[in-house]
Amino acid sequence: MSNSTLLPNSTAYADLVSADADFRAILWSRIFSQTFKYRSKWRHFTGPLDSGMPVIKKTDLTAGVAQDVVFNMVSPIGGQGQVGANILRTVTQAITEHSFRVRVDVNRQGVAYNQLINWLRKDMNPEQKAVELLSDWALRKYDDDIMVVLWRYARATDSGNNLIRIGGRTSKETIISTDVLAPSNVEQSKARLMGLGASPIATDLVESGSVCPQFLLYAPDSFLRPLRTNGTFLNTLQYGDVRGKDNALFTGHYPMWDNNVLYADEQYTSDVNGRQGTPLIPMAFLGTALTDGTTTTLTGGGVTDPAGTSDYFAYFPGYPWYITSTDSLPSETITFYAMIYNLSGADLYKYEIVSYLATGFDATGKSLVVTRGSASDVGNARALAANRYQNTHPSGSLIVPCNQQGVPLQWALHLGSDAIRYAIGNVENQRADQLDDFGMQQGIATNTIRGLSVFTDRRNIAKNFQCIESACNPHPLMPSQPVAWTGSN
Repeated sequence: MSNSTLLPNSTAYADLVSADADFRAILWSRIFSQTFKYRSKWRHFTGPLDSGMPVIKKTDLTAGVAQDVVFNMVSPIGGQGQVGANILRTVTQAITEHSFRVRVDVNRQGVAYNQLINWLRKDMNPEQKAVELLSDWALRKYDDDIMVVLWRYARATDSGNNLIRIGGRTSKETIISTDVLAPSNVEQSKARLMGLGASPIATDLVESGSVCPQFLLYAPDSFLRPLRTNGTFLNTLQYGDVRGKDNALFTGHYPMWDNNVLYADEQYTSDVNGRQGTPLIPMAFLGTALTDGTTTTLTGGGVTDPAGTSDYFAYFPGYPWYITSTDSLPSETITFYAMIYNLSGADLYKYEIVSYLATGFDATGKSLVVTRGSASDVGNARALAANRYQNTHPSGSLIVPCNQQGVPLQWALHLGSDAIRYAIGNVENQRADQLDDFGMQQGIATNTIRGLSVFTDRRNIAKNFQCIESACNPHPLMPSQPVAWTGSN
């Protein structure tokens, strides 16, 4: 039975394309829009100006490549005013206008395929597959850009106002293995947001008539998971949550805490040939095996793509992640550390701590030049004493950021409204096609003119977010955790 018999009034895709030359482009853009609308991690937290959302989006159809989208604002007025019969005109306040600009640039990606006849023999539509792959790519890039821009700003631009370390540590090197999230840390971060004058995502009216501001704590699940072994948190769920199977102890949900939404990001790794984890819990898998303690170039890609050329280390601290081609990135001159952790072979679960500089990244993120550790280094010495140190590593070994003591690191974002601004120019999800060799080689690409920037007020303070840095303990991909550091050797 033919499709026309089943659906006599159906319209073929080919007929729609033939009738309207713009239909393919319209459908392409709609698929991208629906992907973002229903699958973005930030879909519930994005809105227009004054929406109360952490991500503020604006489209300016006049903005092209390397131009600015402008947000115009007016600052509140201050002063004491005037009392009694004193003359007011001498102390009136001026209306202070100011603008916030987001630079936009074209962001592109494409896929290519050849020998179309072979695709058709397999009953596969390369055009359909291309739009799926590219919309997924654009979605992940958008989600990642938001996290990277906020995370990097807190670490490298204004750590004094925007970075909190669990345990009150003054540097990442002093973070110890037990510096993991507790309810008091959520409360402390919220208090700091309020102290900076952050705009909440919502407010709740309490019986006294005052309001209780609400904020969003966006974190990897591994960041929030220590709450499930915290006595205060467990007692609250036991006595304050619902009884039975819907209690958060059983569902795995995270309830509100101090009127903060706790959002757990569950995405870690996949079979993509590229960066793994998220910007808040970076990971890579060693490509070419390290057979001695002298090789200084780490490649990514794991056992599947050991000689790959993708952006395996792009999530790691210090990588030059660009939003536009004119970005002026903050200077990161500190020494970073990473752990190479064996997931296979005779030296299973043994590891080595190496150091690197921001200048050690390949521009694409495919490799990272490091200074190899020695058994006498503090973190490695502790591992050696516990028979956990090894400086040879098979392909597929896990690589994660850590401090010099061998404590794996992770981050969370605590957000009010208007934490970051996302601007779209005059091109969004535009399709581009390329043909070569008489149609045997074909390519499809997507183009968007866009940009992101952390919102700062007239004081040049990013008042609407905090980044929280903690130990990643336990690390979800380490069956045997690294030797703990308690603050003393």
